[in-house]
Amino acid sequence: MNENDYNDFMNGLLDLIEKHQNNFEPEDVIFMGIEFFSKMSFDMAPDIDQARKTITAGIDSGLEESIKDLTEASESEWTTENIVWSIYSDSSFNNQSDWIEADEVGFTEDGTTWIAEIHDGEYQVEQPIPDGSFAVLENKVIVQDGKIDIDSCKVAVTEFLNDYNDWHFFIESVQFSDNNQTVSFFLGS
Repeated sequence: MNENDYNDFMNGLLDLIEKHQNNFEPEDVIFMGIEFFSKMSFDMAPDIDQARKTITAGIDSGLEESIKDLTEASESEWTTENIVWSIYSDSSFNNQSDWIEADEVGFTEDGTTWIAEIHDGEYQVEQPIPDGSFAVLENKVIVQDGKIDIDSCKVAVTEFLNDYNDWHFFIESVQFSDNNQTVSFFLGS
């Protein structure tokens, strides 16, 4: 299998998962993926033993890749070049054939708000961490002329990943707290 084809296939799966991320819990998505590909393996393999070997090899490979990713992430510093802005707008209505980075505040698509309504200004980031508390970041997010500054978001997320040993480097949405006037991100991996 060619590496580009492999990466295109995996990115297609991630796009599908992202499209349905609000409909299912992560463990449900994982279960459905394993169920689907296991059934495919049993349907297509010459026998049950070969199907089980293929499924086991896939699970083992997934574990090895996950360990490798976590090890690489913990051994290196994150930079803004590692951070991926994953909020896109379909530009086909503008006679363009591709998706473009969305940066307008209040950006909503298919009933989901990807970038909250945020007034122009400079905002503190309070990013949730797994223990239920919040990381208050030094780097601030800038909103100017009704657009969020993507680079300032990447700088804040880079700070968060390096300071809190996180590995979720896809910025998938930007939320805003009216109560304390802070920004937070939904990060994916």
